[in-house]
This record gives sequence, structure tokens and C-alpha cells, in this order.
Amino acid sequence: AVLATLASALGQGVFVSAAMLKLPDCFSPETVQLIEAGEGTESSGQVLSALAEDYRHLAASQRSLRLALLWPLSLVVIILAALLVLSIYVLPAFREAYVSFGSELPQPTEFVLDVADLIAHHWWVWLPLLLLGVALWRLGRMPPAIGRGVRRLFGLWPFVRRNQTAQFLVRLTHWLEVQPANTRIRAAALAHLCSTTDQSKLAEAARQLGQAAAQGAPLSKALAAVPALPRRLSLYAQLGERMADLTAPLAQLAEGAEADEQEAAVRFERGCILALYLFLGGTVAVAVIAIYLPIFRLGSII
Repeated sequence: AVLATLASALGQGVFVSAAMLKLPDCFSPETVQLIEAGEGTESSGQVLSALAEDYRHLAASQRSLRLALLWPLSLVVIILAALLVLSIYVLPAFREAYVSFGSELPQPTEFVLDVADLIAHHWWVWLPLLLLGVALWRLGRMPPAIGRGVRRLFGLWPFVRRNQTAQFLVRLTHWLEVQPANTRIRAAALAHLCSTTDQSKLAEAARQLGQAAAQGAPLSKALAAVPALPRRLSLYAQLGERMADLTAPLAQLAEGAEADEQEAAVRFERGCILALYLFLGGTVAVAVIAIYLPIFRLGSII
């Protein structure tokens, strides 16, 4: 449907940006403005190629993220299934045995048994909500507020922040290489980067750079004025400005950013697995201690 709409609009002789305006759910206004900034100039083809490469990088980042989470999520499903069986068949038997002693249970034990009772006897409450959340996530219809909250929660982990920053820097250096002398295209490219970045801190950095580019500020000063960006970006840009040629320094920045992204992806996968082991280990430890805690009181009961 998207391709048919674009083809129909282009067949009427309109510009690409005008055709993209007919699909507001697919392209942000900033992306359309980027296309419009290059139209009618010799940079049109370069802008379109850069935009296609940017979308390919976004798709590749999402694929690598799914692959990195495949093993941890599979392990989560297996462990949750085991905990579900434990909650339905094992823990109720412990509750009956402890109640027969006529002794008051410790608070941790009461909490674990109450959670098990909720899972076993009130599945009609949590199961539909869980299935709805999975369906919305798979269909890409998750409410934006929930999505931002989840991203902000995961962003608290250092390995997640590092991976997000590395992906952002690859895209940033890629866009800085496109027509470095054309301030209008650079400002539009940074606005597109801001609109397609999920992390608020990084999106704000792109917005500040876009404003500086629109005002004609030197690239080195604009990069140095954004605390969220590494210092090396402004130093390389300053070197290129002194050489009156930004091509080589920006190319080296892009190459270094890609290497950092690969290392960050490896650390992200290892960090996810480690965090999962810590979470599951802590959960199992709390459950086991809570279940066996009343046993130490049997002597006083007898």
C-alpha cells in the first residue's frame, strides 16, 4: 500500500517530498524536510542514498538486538514455565502443610505463597494482560508512553546505554559526512536524526546540533557545546576545519564509531545474560528461602 501510494503520487509528476507527505504514518515531517532540502540540487541523489543507508542501519540494529536477546528470552520462558508449575502444584501443598501446624508464617513466606496463589487461581487477570502486551509489542502498536517508560527503565543499565550511544554515534557521523558544507542539508539531517532517535538525551543532542547548524556555527564548536557527545568528535572536527577539509576526519570518526558499535553489541549481549542470571538467581533464592523458613520453627511447634 505504501509503495502504491508513492508510485501514484510520483506518477503525477510531484516531488518525492510531496509524495512522502501523503504517508504521515511512515515518514516524520523532519524526514520529509530532509528530502525537500536536497531536491532541485545536485545533492538530491546523495541525500536519498544517505537516507536509505540510515534506514538500513536502523533495521540492522533492530535485527542485532533481537538476535542478542534471543537466548536470554528463551531462558526466561523456560524458567518462567518452571516457576509456573512450582506455583500451581508445589507451593499450594506447602501452604496446606504449614496451615496444619497452626503457627503464624513469616512475612516472606506469606508473600511468596500469596504470589503463587495469584498465579495459580487468578490467571484470568494476568494472562490476558500478558498476551495483550506481547501482541501489541509484536504488532508495533505499543502505546508511546509505555514504550518510553520501558526504554527509560532499560536505559538505567550501563551496557544498554553504551549500546544506544554507540548506535547513535554511527548514525550521527554518517550524517555529518553528507554535504558538510551545506548547512541547510546538515540541519535537516540532524532534525531527521532527532525525530528517529528513541532516547531523549541523545535526541536532545541531535536537536542542539541541528540548531547550531541552522545558525551557521562551526561544526567543532557545535559538537563541543553538547556535553552528551564524546570529546573526540569536536577535536576531529576542529582538525578538519584547520585543514579546510572535513572529509578525512569525519571518515575516521565514522570508522571508529562502527568499531565501537560492534564492541558495544558484544557487551550488550553479555550484559543481558548476566542481568538475567542475577534476576533469576535472586528470584529462585528468595522463593527457596521463603519456603524453607517455616521449617526452622518446627522445633518450637513440636
